[in-house]
Amino acid sequence: MVPVKAPPLVAIMIAGLIGMAGCASGHPQRSGLTSGRSSPSLATSGPGAARPSSRHSPVPGALVPYGFAAMSFTFVSAREAFVLGTSPCSHAPCTSIARTFDRGVTWRTAAVLAVPAGRPGMSAAPAVWGIRFAMPALGFVFGTGLWETSDGGARWTRAPGPGGAILALAPLDGQVLALTARCSPQHGCAQPATLSRRPLGGGP
Repeated sequence: MVPVKAPPLVAIMIAGLIGMAGCASGHPQRSGLTSGRSSPSLATSGPGAARPSSRHSPVPGALVPYGFAAMSFTFVSAREAFVLGTSPCSHAPCTSIARTFDRGVTWRTAAVLAVPAGRPGMSAAPAVWGIRFAMPALGFVFGTGLWETSDGGARWTRAPGPGGAILALAPLDGQVLALTARCSPQHGCAQPATLSRRPLGGGP
């Protein structure tokens, strides 16, 4: 990532418009994320999406389970969107990604992630809290690290990030912008934040 000097107002506007963050460079590495392929066609199940299930746990390709709580969302068209959130599991909430192809009428689980959901500065352990897609196939999940997909969320790989907690991320004009800061449970997120960028397809 290449640091970019920007006035404080620019950084604030980016954080407000984007919502969170994440950026990386170099060749992707294997991540701790596990996922499954999502179905390209959705069965209509009526308004909403999830119905109560005896499993209460996310299954890639299946309808999003009852109790899914959204954290971050990203649209790639008027009909297609992805949402990062948590679903009830046997011992603790599971971090998962939901996807809709029909403007939110139905939602299916696109991936189940091994990294827990969190918030900046809440814990020193790895966590994710944001999702952004540049196009239907290419997307990012970010937090205390950055993960990428090039097949619509079926598989995710860890990518080298700019360091620190990624507060906001935006794919824009052929590049990826990331707003980062050093965060800790004791002191929160230090200021000033750093704005970095890299080519959308990867690189420094």
